[in-house]
Amino acid sequence: MTNPEARSLNLSNCVAIVLFEALRQTGFGGTHSTGPTPAG
Repeated sequence: MTNPEARSLNLSNCVAIVLFEALRQTGFGGTHSTGPTPAG
């Protein structure tokens, strides 16, 4: 029942989340927010 395409999508999504978290914690773009930015 495992779909190779879904597995690849999940893997790439996981990598993107980890990469984003690493960049966010290092303060990329000069933003040093400690939480999610409000929409709008």
